[in-house]
Parts: sequence; C-alpha cells; structure tokens
Amino acid sequence: EEVARANPSMASWADKDYLAQQKKRLPSHKYRRLQFNLPGAPDGAAFSGEHVMAAIVEGRKVLPPAEAHRYVGFVDMSGGSNDDAVLGIAHKDGTRSVLDVVVSQSGSPPFNPRHAVAKFAGVLKEYKVSRVVGDAYAGQTFRADFESHGIRYETSTRTKHEIYEAFEPLLTASEVELLDVPK
Repeated sequence: EEVARANPSMASWADKDYLAQQKKRLPSHKYRRLQFNLPGAPDGAAFSGEHVMAAIVEGRKVLPPAEAHRYVGFVDMSGGSNDDAVLGIAHKDGTRSVLDVVVSQSGSPPFNPRHAVAKFAGVLKEYKVSRVVGDAYAGQTFRADFESHGIRYETSTRTKHEIYEAFEPLLTASEVELLDVPK
C-alpha cells in the first residue's frame, strides 16, 4: 500500500520486477527515499541489519590463505589513542566478495600504531598481499611504515561515504560473505 502511494504510476510499469531490481541496485537510503518517500537509513543505521545478518557465514571466523585466490587488503589505521586499527583481507569468488580475515591491533587504547603496522604486515604477507589500501588518515606516516615492512600503502580514491555507498548494493544483492566476528 505504501509503495502504491509513493509510486502512483506503478500500475503502468511494464517491468513488474522494477522495485526488486532497484532494491538490489540502490543503496537503501536512496531506495527508501525514491520508492517510499521515507527518510534514509532507519535509526541512523549505515546498512540494513537484515542484509548484514544474511551475509554472515555462521561459524566462520577466518579463512586461511589459499593459492587459488588473489587477495586484497584494506586498513583503517588509528592514531592509537581513541580507537582500534583494523585490517581486512578479502578475495573474489565469481561475483561474490568474500571476507577472509579481520585483524585488529587488539587491546584497548592507547597503543602504538606502529606495532599495528608490523602485525598487519605479517598477516598481509601470509596472504601474499604486497599492497594495502587505506584512508588518507596520516597516510604519509603509515605509507612509510608499511613500506619499511615491504608492503606498498595506497591511499583510497574513495571517501568513507563512497566506500559504504558502493558496498551496500553488493550487500543487498547477496554478493558478499562476511565473517562471524561480532565486533
């Protein structure tokens, strides 16, 4: 009923699967606004809890490195005083993006972020990843630190918002496998 009110011309649509296609294609905040005249994400959530839960492979905490896969790494570094530094490594399996491992600096802040770089470089090497992408936060500092461990650090061309927006359609289309890691 809400859909019909928000889309009064719906009865004339040739493609009856239009809304399902749009739901998979658009980030949920755009889909909700365009198709239902509703505010963006409910309760300020970045992603639909239903889609996140559906993407989690129950019981999978980590996937060990496999020769058959080509891995990519992304870091979200921290200055060490307020939040944790995190590394994620993933691979593609056909059209699906599979998260293989998530590693944090561990422990509570404050911590030395250079210790996180050393820890992350070791994990990257286990997965034969020689370059890592991260945000611009202290990019030059961490670039030099990663390079001292033989890992090339590249600054992401996307902002955090753009990364989230690109991820959501993959999540809603069930093209992502996440680890069963609650934090």
